[in-house]
Amino acid sequence: MSLFKKKNKKKEELDASFNKVLKEIQAIDEWDNPQKIVHYILDSCEQIIALTKQIQAQDAEIGVLTHYMEDINTIRNLPKVKKDDLYLVAKNIEDLERSRKYYEEQTPPLSDEQFMMIAEDEDRIPDVIKRMQQNELYQSREQKNMHALEGKKSEYDIERDQIAASNRLIKRITLLMSITFMSFLILFIIISQNLSIDISGYLLVLLFATATGVFIIFLRGSGNRKRNRKLIRETNKTISALNVVRMKYANVTRAITYEQEKYGVTTAAELNYLWDRYSQMVRAKEQYAKDNDDYDYFMARLMRLLDKLDLYDKKVWKNQVAAIAHDDVMDKLYHSLNIRRKKVMLSKEENLNAVKSERIEIDRMMKEHNYYTPEVMEIISSVDKICGISLADIRPST
Repeated sequence: MSLFKKKNKKKEELDASFNKVLKEIQAIDEWDNPQKIVHYILDSCEQIIALTKQIQAQDAEIGVLTHYMEDINTIRNLPKVKKDDLYLVAKNIEDLERSRKYYEEQTPPLSDEQFMMIAEDEDRIPDVIKRMQQNELYQSREQKNMHALEGKKSEYDIERDQIAASNRLIKRITLLMSITFMSFLILFIIISQNLSIDISGYLLVLLFATATGVFIIFLRGSGNRKRNRKLIRETNKTISALNVVRMKYANVTRAITYEQEKYGVTTAAELNYLWDRYSQMVRAKEQYAKDNDDYDYFMARLMRLLDKLDLYDKKVWKNQVAAIAHDDVMDKLYHSLNIRRKKVMLSKEENLNAVKSERIEIDRMMKEHNYYTPEVMEIISSVDKICGISLADIRPST
């Protein structure tokens, strides 16, 4: 449509220019001035040549459009077997183009730096992930063991503190019992001397009570000593086991930290995520490369099939695969070419009429002023020859 408008505009400009020149010439009183008539004729000849060049370009365009439409009809009218072959090849190309476009438009899940980092250790990564997962489980287990042993050690320390407190209490009770025993013994002696009372029974009760208290204190103290010795042994065992667990925990933590820093992750799950994304990218690259190979194969096959059809331009169908694969797209393409050809033909017809009008006007001017100099006639003859104008073209229709 833009080409059609452009050429119409060009024609209007030429018509306006012609009318302007004609008015200027008609306004001149000196019609016999040969120089002015020659200028007018030369201007008209230049316009004819310019319009003829447009007509030649339009002829070429019409020819190309016609050939393309003939190629479409050739493909449309193929026998079913050949047409099916073309369709299958074109459909494969269309699917491959869609697949390639999909992979081209995908946002890479990894940065180039991450991709290269994983690629360098590609063979080791699955083992690294497995080892990190095992180490994380082992670290978690040893951390629990460490907390349990620390808890047990704290319990032993608390119980030993309680025994120490109990021993201090026993000492105080023993001291109190000693003071009480001595006090009662002195009291009984004084009473016995002053009142002549038999205190043997009271002494026996005092001795029995004191012996019982001493025995209880002895048992409690003995139990505390045994329990304390056992707690010391258990605490030492716990500390020894805790040191071993702490060493194991530190070692596995260093191993995990090394892998974390190397691959820029915090957990095995995160490294596994990167590995999955890397694998996706590798598969996508492989699929894209395969699609490219398949695309080249099917495109070459399409060209070989089109070679057999003696088309005007087979290469144009590389960009019109959808038209081969879909009849409705082919119909739209044909319709579009047909509309375009009609517009070009209409524009050509207008240019032809303008050329004829210009040439008739030149002939009229020459007859009117009887201006047939050899130089001018030679120029007009050359223009007629260049533009392919015959006498029949300039004779008025009857």
